[in-house]
Amino acid sequence: MAEQKIEIIERIKKVIKAKGLTQKEFAQAINLAPSTITEYFAGRANPSDKVLKLISKVFGVSYEWLKEGKGEMFEKASFLDMNINDIYYELRQRMKEQFWSIPVIGKVGAGFPQAKGDLEIVGYFDIPKIKGLKPEQLFGAIVHGDSMAPTLLDGDTVIAKIYEGDATNIPNKKVVIVANPDGELYVKRLFKADGKFILLSDNPSYPPIYPEEEGYRVIGIAIKFYREGKL
Repeated sequence: MAEQKIEIIERIKKVIKAKGLTQKEFAQAINLAPSTITEYFAGRANPSDKVLKLISKVFGVSYEWLKEGKGEMFEKASFLDMNINDIYYELRQRMKEQFWSIPVIGKVGAGFPQAKGDLEIVGYFDIPKIKGLKPEQLFGAIVHGDSMAPTLLDGDTVIAKIYEGDATNIPNKKVVIVANPDGELYVKRLFKADGKFILLSDNPSYPPIYPEEEGYRVIGIAIKFYREGKL
């Protein structure tokens, strides 16, 4: 019996560690004095069945795992047993595990991308994690107008990797995000011809842009885009 109590205490320690709490924070969450948790850990007292059930309820821990060490630590609640607020919270937690929240940029200052704070964030866009990249390397930009139609339409969100350089190592005909001298963003296709760069629209009715002459600079290389659908 004493060995079983020790194992229960070890499982309680695992719960505290998994939740990233201090002993004091853990105790407060289940309305116990911090000294009570200290007594448990010192082997001078044992948690009652009532305390184990309270830990299970507050932290979503399996009561069977906590008491017997059987099954998984955390219970997976059914959506049928949850209210709308709990469902929303659960979905957000799952999204955090599988998605990144990427800033959508409206304008950039002259210091971007070296000065990451030198930009205007107009919102955030959740995307599935991309292997080989980090979320801080990415940003989103919204397409305005039909200059990139039919490839990209008005309102599409383009996800791009932050780019620092003179564009010489960007593949020809790659879709890029560029900023004009005022920091306004445009989505264009980068062409290289006769040693010069040209920014073209997929819609042929728009004139070419010569970035070196007009002060445009590439700040991102497009990776993928998202389009809002209607049902």
